[in-house]
Amino acid sequence: MIEPARTLGPGSTPSTREALATLAPWWRVHERYRRRLLLGVVLMTMTALSALGLLAVSGWFITASALTGAALAAGAVAVLDVYTPGSAIRLFAVSRTVSRYLERLYNHDTILRLLASLRGSAFASLVSMDPARLAARRSSDWLNRLTADIDTLDALYLRLAAPPVMALLLIVALLGITLVWLPGATPWLALLLLTGWAWLTLGQARWGLVASRRRVTTLEALRSSLMEALRGHAELEAYAALGHVREQLEAVEARLLADQWRLAVISAVGNALAVLVIGLAWLLLLAMGMLALRDGQLSGPMLVMLPLAAMALGEGLAGLPAAFSQAGATLGAAERLNDIEHAAGVVHGDARLSAGPISVSLEQVSYRYPGALFEAFSNVSLTVEAGAQVAICGASGAGKSTLAALLTGQTSLASRGLQSRCNEQQGG
Repeated sequence: MIEPARTLGPGSTPSTREALATLAPWWRVHERYRRRLLLGVVLMTMTALSALGLLAVSGWFITASALTGAALAAGAVAVLDVYTPGSAIRLFAVSRTVSRYLERLYNHDTILRLLASLRGSAFASLVSMDPARLAARRSSDWLNRLTADIDTLDALYLRLAAPPVMALLLIVALLGITLVWLPGATPWLALLLLTGWAWLTLGQARWGLVASRRRVTTLEALRSSLMEALRGHAELEAYAALGHVREQLEAVEARLLADQWRLAVISAVGNALAVLVIGLAWLLLLAMGMLALRDGQLSGPMLVMLPLAAMALGEGLAGLPAAFSQAGATLGAAERLNDIEHAAGVVHGDARLSAGPISVSLEQVSYRYPGALFEAFSNVSLTVEAGAQVAICGASGAGKSTLAALLTGQTSLASRGLQSRCNEQQGG
């Protein structure tokens, strides 16, 4: 039985536990593609590590070449192996290009497969919903859930799961390099980078959660209101109500623009913080590297290599603020899709029909629609053997459609006040 999910208002802030519970059903769909998703993270990490290696080796090689040339010009004897670093530069340049191409191609293919599964799951729940629940909302609302909300869920992996993991692995790689060549700077660098990573992910998501969830809800309301205004334009003009409707649309649009502006500010602050974290890491490595150079613990080429390696952090941190500022939109989409899943679960309960013919038996079934004065039908008994073909005949209004809706699960047995016993048995 699908438990009813707690529906949060667009202006409320869910706890971490509530957010994880909301996203849990859709993570289970992601698990079908676990291997593909993990391979996508590996390709993204290879791209970032190749960028780090390219900057680090290039900085070392350029500095070492300059120092060797200066030594030779001064008449000193100096030797420099140009083949090993040159080969490493070519290797990192090619691997970065190839892994970037494969990552984009592979991850987009995975996301398209994933969206097909998500849309199929949501559509299966939607078609099994009873007509009364379907009629409770406009067709455009259901279509928006089946298209826009499902499309929004691609951010769950592509923007909210894979990039922070890749950024964290990139930070670990930089800390490993620093630990080898400049161990004194490693604890301070770890504190700076891990604090920055936490804010650019969890902090940005929490800060923009309310505005991003509310923006999606307001945008849906604006679409629906605009379609209603266009469809009823003639009637609104005839009754001189166009001005009032226009004011309502402008009010909704103003709320939407306010949330978009707030999210833009939040993303801009996050981008500035990402640049600040990278810059501080660069300055920290440069300052402590100069101290180590003065004490003879570090060579000149290594002094240049470490700060340049820190600049590769932009590959992992730059995209986090914009993605996590919009995390509330993904959470809101999951909440609305969970409503579909729950509505379908209320209809079916724990019953899950297996494949093959079934036999159906109804004994003294009576049904009355909510608020109706009379029953649609009463005391109906019916037995249909597995694989049999029957025809239900009767005058208009006799209850044929209602009976068919009950037999096919299109009308909820529990929620309609049905006084009956309905048994469904698996046939041969």
